[in-house]
Amino acid sequence: MKVSAKIGVIQILEDRVRACVVQTGGAAPTMLDRIETPIGGSTDEEGADPAVDAVWNAVRGLSSMPNCYVLSASSLDSVVRVLRIPVKGARRVAAAVQFELEPYLAFPIEELAVDHLPIREVEGQTEVLAVGMRRAVLDRGLAALRGAGVEPEGIGLDALGLTALWLCGRKQVKGLNALVHFQERGATLVVLADRHVAFMRPMADVTAASVREAPRVVAREITNLVRAFLTLSRAKEPLAGVHVTGLAPDPDLEGMLGESLNAPVAWTDLSEVVRYQEKKPKSARKRSAEGDVEEAAEAGPNVWESLAGMAFSAAGGGPALNFRRGELAPRNVLQGVGGLAAFTLAMAAILCLSYAGYCYVDYTSNVQRIERAGEEIWRLYTEAFPDSPDAQAGRPPMDIGGVRTLALMRRDFDEHTKQSSELNTAILTRPTLLDILNEISTHLSADKILLTELRVRSSRERSQQVSIVGELTDPGAFEQELEKLRQSKVLKVTGEPTISQRQGKTTFTITAST
Repeated sequence: MKVSAKIGVIQILEDRVRACVVQTGGAAPTMLDRIETPIGGSTDEEGADPAVDAVWNAVRGLSSMPNCYVLSASSLDSVVRVLRIPVKGARRVAAAVQFELEPYLAFPIEELAVDHLPIREVEGQTEVLAVGMRRAVLDRGLAALRGAGVEPEGIGLDALGLTALWLCGRKQVKGLNALVHFQERGATLVVLADRHVAFMRPMADVTAASVREAPRVVAREITNLVRAFLTLSRAKEPLAGVHVTGLAPDPDLEGMLGESLNAPVAWTDLSEVVRYQEKKPKSARKRSAEGDVEEAAEAGPNVWESLAGMAFSAAGGGPALNFRRGELAPRNVLQGVGGLAAFTLAMAAILCLSYAGYCYVDYTSNVQRIERAGEEIWRLYTEAFPDSPDAQAGRPPMDIGGVRTLALMRRDFDEHTKQSSELNTAILTRPTLLDILNEISTHLSADKILLTELRVRSSRERSQQVSIVGELTDPGAFEQELEKLRQSKVLKVTGEPTISQRQGKTTFTITAST
């Protein structure tokens, strides 16, 4: 089931930033607004990244406000391997993917952010498609978004967004199908087994220009990759078809691929799948040194389609990855409190020492000032730690110059710092909001249940309480849909659901936990 939401997708390139807002939940995604902003200049002497200004201008230029944001990552920057994990079960497989992927890398696994897609279970093992992205690339994008005040819920992959668009509206997808997605900087080969991604490989040297100049070389590279997959996977069934997106039909390439792979070749324009509320994208402008106004660069093939598809897949419309995990997961909401308390403590200490030094010179004439210093330190203490039992009990006796208050403040600050640093590492593995949306869409049927509200309670533990509110379009199928949700490996239904009648509509509330 696809979840209805307004999802903002941001793509950061070397020279420009693209942002769009996509409405999901329907049969196909709807592009509500899109804008492209050039990145001008270079990092200045103070270390400011010009991409931050570009992201800020792009987000500010959007006329529609999204419910959440997703950062777009390029498949051409990814590392992809098909692995066989010697365990079964979603959590055990997720924990083992990094260890199984590490021997195939020529650099430390810590440099990658890794996610995976399950393919199938074979003889007690789980076959997965493991995809890694360089953390340095993702860190740059996250830093630019945070500098512009945007905190993305996830980081998706453009090639899977295009694959989700290709699957959109196709009810019958059987056998092995090879998809070749042409984009600005290269192309990506994706092989589907029925509707599941079984293989993916970026091709940086395969572009629209190379097809015009050397179609035989392009056909040979695509053929070699497809044959390598068929050999390694030991597939017994033949290739059902080859589908090319982002490229105008080319008779030479079509004939060579069809002959070498012995499969029909089809051409798909994914822009026909996306619904556009605004046909022409807005382009933020920059002023050159000579004073002329320059427009942002023209978008290449499958640019806006990949962003729309990424939002569509994140809402449950197709295969999706999320690299915002582990150390790249959204920051803890408690971060920054310790810094504020430290600043308050430092200011109080400076104030106390200043007054104490002055009173040492002329104690008799400064008794009142010492008392005022103590009162000021007590005020700062009660504002910094209002929930402390000592703060609620009142100022301690014989608190000359706030010395006793300062000791209480140091103690409470040390305890707060210790509690803030004791992060429960289990929350790093809990599912994100996009994972929960994807899980609900997988186990509940859109034609029988209309999801109206989803509430996820904040928690420092791995488990979170989830409330699912919706309307039954087919009340007789509720028990069947509830049983399907009970089979989820991500959500555990707790308690009995509540069903009520309101204004002729049957509504329900299901309580679950992650």
